Amino acid sequence: MTAATTPAPHAVSRDAYRADFERLAASELRNEPEWLSRFRAEGLASFETLGFPTMKDEDWHFTSVAPIADRVFHPASAVSIAREGLSTLGLPELGGQSVVFVNGHFSAELSSLESERVTAGVTIQNLAAVLRDGGRVDSASRSGAMGVGD
Repeated sequence: MTAATTPAPHAVSRDAYRADFERLAASELRNEPEWLSRFRAEGLASFETLGFPTMKDEDWHFTSVAPIADRVFHPASAVSIAREGLSTLGLPELGGQSVVFVNGHFSAELSSLESERVTAGVTIQNLAAVLRDGGRVDSASRSGAMGVGD
């Protein structure tokens, strides 16, 4: 009789995240720039090596991520909601800029980014749309957005 093998903690979620990554890389992400593909692959490799943080990690000493580490999450699909749907969330009107994400996808239609209220030199855009439309993201912007050199 052989002993049943139990997957390493969180191995199921790591396998699921790898499968989702490979599926997206072969479909929705296949035309993205090489630097972004490399960045994503390096991030996944780091996650596969390090796994989820534990309370033994100094930066996470007071925070247990076990409730999310024990579940498997998948990329959400983009959906549309009506502006009126935002009022049901009970968010206060603060009078400033609002950047709205629905299921993790930027919604320009629901965001308030009036040009006269945006600080000069600040651009708020969906990275996927900028890249799809042939826009350029300079290396200084990429470094800052990705925490390179932190």
